[in-house]
Amino acid sequence: RAGAFSGNGVYAQSQARALAKAGHEVHVVSGVPSNSLERKQSRRTHYPGDPPNLVVTEILLSEDHKWGRLDAECGWREFAERAGPGLEEDLVRGIADFDPDVILGVDWSSLPAARSLSRRVRSLKRREGTAGEDTLCDNAPTHLIAPFVYSNFRVFTRSAPEAHAKLEADAVAAARGVLVLCREDADFVAERLSPPGIAVAPRVVLPPLREDVRLLAESPAESTETPDAVSVSERKYLTCCVRLSPEKEPENFLRLCRWLAARDALRSASLVPVLCASTRGEYAASVRSRFQECVRGNEHRIVTEHLDAKGLRDLFRATKLNYHPCRKDAYGMTVVEAGAFGAPSVAQRGGGVGATHTLREKDGALLGMDLRMTERSFSSSGSDDADDDEAAHAEVLKHALDAATLARVGAAARRAATAWDEAANAEAVARALRDVIDAHRRVD
Repeated sequence: RAGAFSGNGVYAQSQARALAKAGHEVHVVSGVPSNSLERKQSRRTHYPGDPPNLVVTEILLSEDHKWGRLDAECGWREFAERAGPGLEEDLVRGIADFDPDVILGVDWSSLPAARSLSRRVRSLKRREGTAGEDTLCDNAPTHLIAPFVYSNFRVFTRSAPEAHAKLEADAVAAARGVLVLCREDADFVAERLSPPGIAVAPRVVLPPLREDVRLLAESPAESTETPDAVSVSERKYLTCCVRLSPEKEPENFLRLCRWLAARDALRSASLVPVLCASTRGEYAASVRSRFQECVRGNEHRIVTEHLDAKGLRDLFRATKLNYHPCRKDAYGMTVVEAGAFGAPSVAQRGGGVGATHTLREKDGALLGMDLRMTERSFSSSGSDDADDDEAAHAEVLKHALDAATLARVGAAARRAATAWDEAANAEAVARALRDVIDAHRRVD
């Protein structure tokens, strides 16, 4: 939990807690940045408020400059080394004693660490004479202490195939089962990342609204039938809440803001652009700077802190329209979180954004737009190809001016967002894990 910086980490924490609450024994192995812990060593811990059957082994990583990345430039090599040769003996013992039935690995970077940790556990069991027959062999089929289920939160090969295709294909090949967040990712993994001659059939499991957000969203103050409910007229924010990285395409929000500002539409529509910008790094800093240029002379806000559940509530209760900027996204949880507090979202049509399968336009729970699927550049001065999306920008402005539509879509979004919760998601994940465990036992 220490140092969480993205929706992937938030979802992983939510999933672990939900599986534990459902009665499963859960042991999380996770990297943490060294600047997040007072004691500069790995540890086994239990966080207050978590179920008693959820324990965490936090592996200390020293390359803090790589924290905040999920791609091939993240600290995955150090994570694998520290999970194996560099892991303290008592922590290896704790995992050996836990003796998992299955390993649920989040994204490709989990597999090298799982292999490294498995070798340490096998070595410990050999020394103690408690190893099974497969453990006695250094070349055991997968080098893993339990069947591996690959949970692919994001398909990196889509945006950077040279750096990630082999890593992700390796994870698919090692897995006894594959989970993804949307149908498009399932098709991509099956067609592009499956081993030759093997038909991999990934299972789609939609992420849930996490419990702390759901509880706030379903509090009496959020009900449209109470005096404390926020009306559309009280909402002012035009919000963009995504990780500031190229694949999230925050420049599309900057294009929209520049287009609106050039027509004085931010003032006339009483819109206050808000950019969530807790992401670190040069690219994120550039986006923040260019955003300020685009909205110069207009009221605006930049949110630099990582928002917890209450922060999300405060943001989205004041949001008139949430703008999801990317044309493809494995999920896009902030679309659902916005909806939970009655803030309608505008997002790309066509099913490429996973959250649009939870908040569906055909059910009136989402406002769709059609950004052009072309490569593009961006300049805050307006010297790029922004006019390609003028129709989409005009559609967003039309939505922002239609109070009746915003109220209707916001109410439908709230119902849809709170319907799929952590318990339902955990049961779907548990079914997938049980299928893998049962198949593994039949083979053995």
